[in-house]
Amino acid sequence: MDELKKRLINFGMSDKEASVYLAMLELGPASALDIAKKADVNRATTYILIESLKRRGLMNSVERNKKTLFAAESPEHLLSIVGEKLVEAEKQQTGLHDVMPEFMALFNAVEEKPRVRFFESHEGIRACREAFLQAMDAQ
Repeated sequence: MDELKKRLINFGMSDKEASVYLAMLELGPASALDIAKKADVNRATTYILIESLKRRGLMNSVERNKKTLFAAESPEHLLSIVGEKLVEAEKQQTGLHDVMPEFMALFNAVEEKPRVRFFESHEGIRACREAFLQAMDAQ
């Protein structure tokens, strides 16, 4: 269970959101009180967390016998959320790529501005080599 909770936190949930979501997965349709007990979270806080999960599309509520029960959506919905984030990131990347020449023109507009960069670790050595090669190609 701890591994699942860690994955949900890496997905972007808070510790308590992850606890509430996992409790709802285990319980099925349940009252906020039952979810709070299972998740070991204050009942009032549970309502706030339920609303947060509802906004993400990860849970729903139903009325049964004049009582509101809450249930988690299928975990497969987590994958669709990640897919939507990937599509959005690709759109942002494309948008930046389209205007990159303009950004570079602004960046390079000042003649021979001095630059100081610090490189550390193996990644730093690679970045230093790339910067050196780009400088050599520019000449």
